[in-house]
Amino acid sequence: MFNLLPKTKSEFTETDYWDKFFKKRGDKAFEWYGEYVELCSIINKYMKVTDNILNIGCGNSKLSADLYDGGFKNLKNIDMSEVVIKNMNKKYCTPKRPGLTFEQMDALNTTYDNEQFNVVLDKGTLDALMPDNKEDTVERIDKLFKEVDRLLKQGGRYIIISLLQEHIVRHLSTYFNSLGWMLRITRCKEAEHSAGRSLIQPVFVVVVTKFKKNPNITPVLEINFNGDKTHRVTSTDALISAVRTEQQVALLCCGLSNSNISSTGSLTLDVYAPGNPDIPRYTLVVIDKPSTKSTDDMTYAAFIIPQGRECEWTFSSDEGRQVLLANCKVDRLTIITLNRSHEFPDLKSVQDELAGTVVELAPSSIRESRKKVPFLSLGGDIGKRHVVVKGESEWSGGYVVEEVEGEDGILRRLIFMKTPYVIQSEIRLQEGM
Repeated sequence: MFNLLPKTKSEFTETDYWDKFFKKRGDKAFEWYGEYVELCSIINKYMKVTDNILNIGCGNSKLSADLYDGGFKNLKNIDMSEVVIKNMNKKYCTPKRPGLTFEQMDALNTTYDNEQFNVVLDKGTLDALMPDNKEDTVERIDKLFKEVDRLLKQGGRYIIISLLQEHIVRHLSTYFNSLGWMLRITRCKEAEHSAGRSLIQPVFVVVVTKFKKNPNITPVLEINFNGDKTHRVTSTDALISAVRTEQQVALLCCGLSNSNISSTGSLTLDVYAPGNPDIPRYTLVVIDKPSTKSTDDMTYAAFIIPQGRECEWTFSSDEGRQVLLANCKVDRLTIITLNRSHEFPDLKSVQDELAGTVVELAPSSIRESRKKVPFLSLGGDIGKRHVVVKGESEWSGGYVVEEVEGEDGILRRLIFMKTPYVIQSEIRLQEGM
């Protein structure tokens, strides 16, 4: 399989390379970044069965046939490789798929009419055409984007499935932002996990919607990386930073899934609520038991610390966490702190909110199979924390006085925010006081 991949980045853009590539593969489909079954939950939101759709750089992917069979009949497919077009016409243009077409054509210079399409679909083509940000490469991509602009109707969508290397997301967002188009980036985790261990980087679906430029309106930039709410960002730099962070975390999680980190101590991660980048909602500490086990055989769980108990030795010290790990009888444990300045309705809501996150930190077999991770805690609730007062001191910085439920009643504590897991002073409140 390795000999099918290009020796240099520039080969990705050459027709001869792709002709040889598809001859070597024969009839076996080459699926960049997942198949239709993994992508449909996202891309189907932005395409209607009545839309006129152009699939650029179709390759020998089954995506074209799957889209047609899924009801998208007004579908045209183009590729610059003569070999692949001959193969695709022979394989998929059958009497049961009338109207499905494959044409040899350069996506940078098509023969279609202006504003002929509602959707231009690009699965891996932008990545192949833009291996770097050299001047001639950028000129080629600008031709592609200009052609997409010409082909799309007003309100039409340019849907791109990509790994979004930094030079790509930067040029993509800057170019279309300058035209006044709306841009939304969604992460497609289903496509990543279908690739198993072979795909480390996140797969993104970018939807760029064509609007007339209005100097009085700021173009909309949005992200949705966790499948919940879509969130707006204020600038292309913020968009690029969010994508880069997502990629860095994905790389870390992939490394963690195939390693035992007991020799290096622990790994601490902050989890931020969308729209609140200032104060982490959760802090996660991942620890492993020293073991010769393969990560395929490691057991795993997550432990939720009740609010107010995060300062206890068991949860705040390395030694205490190892005791907790041993008591939980697993090989890896993710210890979860519910941070101040956030509201948490109940234990189940925390579990639901973090289910996807903790599985990303799991050993390889659990992460790849997406097995449900067990959540452990003390008792059946998440504890209570009441902030009495918070402020700033000239000498100690930020501080908070809070009341929490302890084993012997209500405890009032002074915490300096520079050392949030160290209790500066503590008293037990008595009834009637």
